Amino acid sequence: MWEQVKPITIEIKQINDDSTYFIYSFYSFDSKLIKVDNVCHYDEKNIILGCYSRLTEDDSECKTKLNFFMENLNNSTTNKLIQYFENPKLYVEFYI
Repeated sequence: MWEQVKPITIEIKQINDDSTYFIYSFYSFDSKLIKVDNVCHYDEKNIILGCYSRLTEDDSECKTKLNFFMENLNNSTTNKLIQYFENPKLYVEFYI
């Protein structure tokens, strides 16, 4: 049965103070727990600076640890997640 359940997904672009931006991809199987699927960090010219994916163990030079992205998750992005999932007590799960 669980293999038939499709996750709820959302992709959010977060523009940072230094003109770079993150593209966060989140997923969830309910409206209480959100997990980070992958994140990419781009400069103002759309050149990739770093990335994280929970599914791949890529050793490329663009690989960045997830805690970097989670430490930089801002209030605007968090509020978008809360609005999308309609849950003010939303929990974002991540692994370091």
